[in-house]
Amino acid sequence: MLYVSDLSVVQKALLVLVSLCLCALAVKVCTAPINKQLEALKIGLLNFKDGEFSSTLSCKSNDEFKTLFQLYNDTAETLRREKQWLYQRELMLDKVLHSSPDVLLLVNDQMHVVLSNRQACELSLIHISEPTRQAEIS
Repeated sequence: MLYVSDLSVVQKALLVLVSLCLCALAVKVCTAPINKQLEALKIGLLNFKDGEFSSTLSCKSNDEFKTLFQLYNDTAETLRREKQWLYQRELMLDKVLHSSPDVLLLVNDQMHVVLSNRQACELSLIHISEPTRQAEIS
């Protein structure tokens, strides 16, 4: 039988080094699936940050990540619907704005023109600077 006390200092050091390498390898192998799922979630959240809500996440395991990915997918679906609803409202507002015979300006709280119709442009109430396409009231 082999005892550690029978080994030389160099052999003991090698044994410790090999044990540490095996432990590090085991940790890397065990955490790889978790890291992969966390990376997928990170990419999905970066898509949210960029306003892209069409990506979904799938999880083959039946653990906490499945619940987390399902919550992510539900949130993405809600945001997609709200974004579509806002887009439809914006189209409707644009149509009403441009079909009106009256001069109409939509300004934000800093009094910058956000939307205007042709009649406002024809009356020269606003001037559009070409490089920025930002409108200002004269």
